[in-house]
Amino acid sequence: MIHQSSISKKYSLPKILWLEDDILIVSLLREDFEDKYIIDNMRSSDEIKKIKIEDLNIYRAILIDMELASGDKGIEVIKYLKNNDIQAPILVLSNDESISTKIEALGLGIDDYFGKAMAPEEIILRLENAIKRRTRKGSETKINLGSLLIETTRLLVTVQKKELPLSRIEYHLLLSLVKNHPQNLTCEYLKMEIWRQPRVETGTINTFIWKINKKLSSWDYRLTKDQEKIFLIKKSEYEN
Repeated sequence: MIHQSSISKKYSLPKILWLEDDILIVSLLREDFEDKYIIDNMRSSDEIKKIKIEDLNIYRAILIDMELASGDKGIEVIKYLKNNDIQAPILVLSNDESISTKIEALGLGIDDYFGKAMAPEEIILRLENAIKRRTRKGSETKINLGSLLIETTRLLVTVQKKELPLSRIEYHLLLSLVKNHPQNLTCEYLKMEIWRQPRVETGTINTFIWKINKKLSSWDYRLTKDQEKIFLIKKSEYEN
């Protein structure tokens, strides 16, 4: 006899969306996942695209296989999810562990990339770490760096308590750099993160950097571009 509390617990578990057409691997890993997550298995990109965007956002994470028997490409699904601002962390679980594929997927802003040969315990641990990172980022409402304050719930940026008028792209570009500081961000990453497409002219990026630096002239940091990387640097260090 199945206890009622066991049934209630099962249906209260967070849900994971998994794009994978190999029934065997789904059945094998489902056993490792089932104590912590409910797995919704989709076998084609069409199945995912039929789900309403607001319904996709109920998932705690999304796992993507890169090559499906139908000919679907996981990279196209990642682009679709990113273009629709899906909030859940997106992770690749694939047999394709080539460097070029990894770089392309990571360049689109996925949260992690691992192979199917990895131990289930490590897959679950890395999945949970990605969920925690995304939850922590999503809960941040005020972010400080030097004299700059970003209030994410109001899309408000102030320097020395003075409100600054930024365009949508300027705001999101600045927010990405502040959140990831002191890490450098590549232009390829920011093209997908901010503009949602890879064909953005270098001159366009340079113009936005110049505009933000001009508007934030009283801030103690400045945006700096070094070849294909963009980062924040203290003005005192820049001048030296």
